[in-house]
Amino acid sequence: MATETPTDPQKGVQLLAQLMAQLMRQINEFLAERANEREATRQQLRDLQERITSLQATLGVTPQGSTSSANTSPLLVSVSPPSTSSQTKKVKATLPDPEKFDGTLWKFPAWLLEMQNKLRTDGTVFGCPKAQFAYIFSRLDHNPKALATSFAREGGQGGTFEPDAFLAYLSFCYGNPNNKRMALARLRYLKQGERESFATFFPKFEKELADSGANRLSTTISESGNEEPASHPT
Repeated sequence: MATETPTDPQKGVQLLAQLMAQLMRQINEFLAERANEREATRQQLRDLQERITSLQATLGVTPQGSTSSANTSPLLVSVSPPSTSSQTKKVKATLPDPEKFDGTLWKFPAWLLEMQNKLRTDGTVFGCPKAQFAYIFSRLDHNPKALATSFAREGGQGGTFEPDAFLAYLSFCYGNPNNKRMALARLRYLKQGERESFATFFPKFEKELADSGANRLSTTISESGNEEPASHPT
């Protein structure tokens, strides 16, 4: 009886819902903190711009009475914050493109690692997450691309176009089912220790969640009742 509990689909979904609710609360708190930090940065830039304007007005009151744009424009340009593209976007990729994944199951772990390394190293070359999402789709061969077309068109669950969600979906489709079952069993009993910080617990939860494919389970269940069965890799 003990071996049936971890693989009970209903209990697995209930556990996933509880864990995801806790995760979403933590993520929302983190995003709120980041939003506050961005607003503070924008306010600092506005204050800086006001001081620049005041300084330009002061410098414009000279004995010669010169207020030409030639004197003030360089000052504004010299203190303007550099563009985002010049700060964060790489000019040239470091790693080669991963080969297109053809659907062969034993090739998937190596391909997945190559894709993760590519996005981690050269992600800024592509730009926004949506562009990285499109890049993943471009590195799929015919059969995997046909399987993932619906997911890619909708941008994943919620239409977020998150590259990590796309890789998780592919892992759900092509990962080792035995590894998934074992990870789901571990996920069933995974708990945060009383003295364990969330920062320590979360990577464990994230790994088991990805290995089990549970982050696609709820979407698969809902889609099964609304869509025709999708074609499977051969």
